[in-house]
Amino acid sequence: MTQTESVAPGVQNMSIQELPLQYGVVKTVLSGDCVVIRPLSQSGPLPERTLAFSGITAPRLERRPTLGGVSETKDEPYAWEAREFVRAKTIGQTVAFSVENSINNRDYGVIYLGRNREAENLTHSLISEGLAEVRRQNNNRMNATMAELCMLEEKAKAAEKGKWNEETLHEHIRDVKWSADPLRKFVDARKGTSYQGVVEHVRDGSCVRILLIPDFYYITVSLSGIKTPGFGYDQNTNEQNPEPLAEEAKAFTELRLLQREVKVTIEGLTGNMILASVFHPVKGNIAPYLLEEGLAKIVDWSMNSVTSNREAYWAAEKKAKISNKGMWKNHVMSEDKSLNGDDSSRSFTAVVVEINTADTITVLKGDDEKKIKFSSVKGPRLDDGKPRDKSFRPLYQIPCMFEAREFLRNRLIGERVHVTVDYIQPANDNFAEATCCTVVLNGHNIAEALISKGLATVIRHRKDDDNRSRAWDDLVDAESKAVKDRVGLHDPKKSVIRVSDICGDIKLGRNFYSSLTKGLTAAVVEHVVSASRFRLYVKSATCVCSFLLAGVNAPKPARTLGNQTFPADPYGEEARAFARRSVLQRDVMIKVEAMDKVGNFIGYMFMKNGDKNFSAMLLENGYATLHENITDRNPYYSQLVNAEAQAKSAVKNIWNVPSFSARLSPEVPAEEEPEIDVAPGVERRINTVKAVCTEVGDDLTFYVQHEQDGHQVECLMSNLQNNIANMVPAAVTNVKTGDLVAARFSLDKQWYRAKIEKKIKAESPQYSVYYVDYGNRETVDASDVCTLSAEFSLSAFPAHCHMYQLAFVKLPPRDDLKADAIAKFNSEVLNKTFDINVEYKLGQVQTATITLNDENKTDLGKSLVKNGFLLSFSRREPKFATICAEYKAAEAEAKANRLNMWCYGDVTDDDFPPMR
Repeated sequence: MTQTESVAPGVQNMSIQELPLQYGVVKTVLSGDCVVIRPLSQSGPLPERTLAFSGITAPRLERRPTLGGVSETKDEPYAWEAREFVRAKTIGQTVAFSVENSINNRDYGVIYLGRNREAENLTHSLISEGLAEVRRQNNNRMNATMAELCMLEEKAKAAEKGKWNEETLHEHIRDVKWSADPLRKFVDARKGTSYQGVVEHVRDGSCVRILLIPDFYYITVSLSGIKTPGFGYDQNTNEQNPEPLAEEAKAFTELRLLQREVKVTIEGLTGNMILASVFHPVKGNIAPYLLEEGLAKIVDWSMNSVTSNREAYWAAEKKAKISNKGMWKNHVMSEDKSLNGDDSSRSFTAVVVEINTADTITVLKGDDEKKIKFSSVKGPRLDDGKPRDKSFRPLYQIPCMFEAREFLRNRLIGERVHVTVDYIQPANDNFAEATCCTVVLNGHNIAEALISKGLATVIRHRKDDDNRSRAWDDLVDAESKAVKDRVGLHDPKKSVIRVSDICGDIKLGRNFYSSLTKGLTAAVVEHVVSASRFRLYVKSATCVCSFLLAGVNAPKPARTLGNQTFPADPYGEEARAFARRSVLQRDVMIKVEAMDKVGNFIGYMFMKNGDKNFSAMLLENGYATLHENITDRNPYYSQLVNAEAQAKSAVKNIWNVPSFSARLSPEVPAEEEPEIDVAPGVERRINTVKAVCTEVGDDLTFYVQHEQDGHQVECLMSNLQNNIANMVPAAVTNVKTGDLVAARFSLDKQWYRAKIEKKIKAESPQYSVYYVDYGNRETVDASDVCTLSAEFSLSAFPAHCHMYQLAFVKLPPRDDLKADAIAKFNSEVLNKTFDINVEYKLGQVQTATITLNDENKTDLGKSLVKNGFLLSFSRREPKFATICAEYKAAEAEAKANRLNMWCYGDVTDDDFPPMR
């Protein structure tokens, strides 16, 4: 020992066996020859005592350098092994000990690992294992005891145990890392990983210092998801000023974790503190136990870092509240259960349907829309205090607001995100109560990305305010980067965009009319008034206009005009909801055809890729009817007629309201009836052609190549591959919509004839193409497109792909049943050879029956009806009476046997039960 031992008065003539035994629990092991013992009773004022082992010296542990001038010292060989030897045997154990003497508040004596002197003598064990040596100088211990220690030491030396094996001394010196620097790099490399360690110090109930083993890193850890009362300092007296229950929480953690071997799961970083969960070797995670005793509370912003069972945290805190334990002594349980212990309400997935502002979005969870706010984020705003008139447009006139909205819109609209509620922001004078959340898309925090672009700022919370984002430090780092790069709001030259609002202004509308009627124009749907009325932002003209859908009549939602309120038409609200979820804040293409007398533009709207007419989508889903003035001269006439016919036959939505259907039926022109085959003769013609299916559509359409053309297709494709090197790449020439080109298919990297359907504006040009010989479509890069020479033109070789629709059948009304039917049809025909017979036309599409090449020559359409996948579709022509009757009989058989779509009853009944 460092002090000179001298036998205390009164024990000079006593042997070790005569010294009185005392009892206590080992709290801490300071080194291989010194421990801290606490009394058995915790109720009285008995102090802890430090006991050093008499007559021996263990190797010294490494000392950490301090600002006070203490220099770092390295471990002596076997210092760590000696400490661990004692810790493993004694920590938390009740031991017997005798005190030989005391110097400077430190006792010197012997520890027995039991209740009497017959138990293991820890001093003898250390000497026998070569983990300590006998201190002979200035040692006044009894001769018999000294002789026994010397004998044990000689045996250890002879056996070269522990420190007496000089060849292995260098292998038993630790390389201690007193800090992990840089801390963020340390955490990022180990996040989500569990390590073994020993708790060396407890700062307070939720903050401990741990030595990771075997790397010997010292880390300071704050328990994820909780916070216990802490220890502050009185600025006047500079003395420690513990918060209520701080001492109790610290004692609770010390009693269970101090110098115990624990498992540590690193989960995050906040400031210079590592967030982690710490697990007792037997009892498991310490955090729920602190919560259950009322010695800690849940901290929302760090709760998402917890990787273990979060429900246990909420259950433990709720139990403490109900029992009024600890800090919840005077707590009264709230009736508001929105966030109490229900993890599903705090963490869920949803689809983003609207960007309200730069820091607020609307998500669709199930069937309910919910407005949420990004935690700890403040969007762009004007704080100059000036009044705003009615013409003020915040989206366009607040610097960076439009850029922030576009950033979020392009990334989130229509996407499924993971939402975690951090806290509820109470209502104040200017703002309503807000649910503040962290929103994650594909593993990326959207708020952090927004702030890194300089399109929002971080709210600076009070130090004691735990209502903050769980990734608050990441947000601060992102803002620092944005400030450094001078982007967005941090750019001194930031400006606003100038947008013309021409809604309802006939004079301004005329100025833009000619430019908007030249073809398809890109736009963004800013607001959905009803299913057929919108407010659009037109990018090329930088204007906002009102837009009405042509070709359809849609039911109106509830509305207020002046002081009068009008109720919604049947399915008016549902139609508006469908429009919101289909086109709100999405990129669309519009084709303006007219302008009404108040300045509203009228035309057709197409989805971003240009292949879906929104008027047809409304008709197909039963949310609109065909306008009475539309004629067959309209280029979209057949598409719209067929869409409405599908909704009628399936009795969808508005067609499910008898009064509404009857009221509208006289307004539907006769041209909407399915086209009747008026070819001469009353006999059904049978003229089968063998074909192979190359593609299947989603409405029972299919694309085939006739088998007789097979050799010609092979020769054409072979010549195309051989001549591709002589063709001009699209990147160096002007390729337009409608041009026939050679395109490289993404799956087999072979070249095929294709028609350009659309050029997509992106960082690198892309084209949407249709492969004319196979019927499939895809988007390809400009590098995968070449111009075709005349020898490969359609006049030289007509397209070898033919499109048909399955005859005498129709899809079931429900979407899930449709999907089953289409999947079954796909599996029966794709890439297979069969016989087709053309029957009649629907609009511009030829229909055909399919006969499979099996032993029974199965009629595929009838088979799908018989097995309950499709409904029969009757024709009025006499020549089809026989086959329609066969299909009706097949449908009746499927219905009687309750096959597939009929398993729950009649799918055409209004009370058909929904799918579970």
